[in-house]
Amino acid sequence: MTKPFQLITGAKSKNPFKPVQQDEVSATKGELRRSIERTGEMVRKVVAPLTRRMTELEEQQQERSFEINELRDEIASLRDDNAALRDELKSLQPSFMKEGNDA
Repeated sequence: MTKPFQLITGAKSKNPFKPVQQDEVSATKGELRRSIERTGEMVRKVVAPLTRRMTELEEQQQERSFEINELRDEIASLRDDNAALRDELKSLQPSFMKEGNDA
């Protein structure tokens, strides 16, 4: 069972009041350093692809947002054209009616 003293210092002494040998502390520091380096390598291996994928998705989102804005502009333009054509049709209807009555 790991004792609190071991968790804090990494020392393997069974008696927390017994002085820890310097070489034991140095070995523990080395183990910690190697463990931290391995953890850093694992994190980099996981984070790098995720960061690339996130960047790709952000670029795709920007492209789609641009396309959506273009489509919205096109829809607004078509609505304006539609309204103009309806106005023109309304202005022409009375003349059709008059021509139909004259005939």
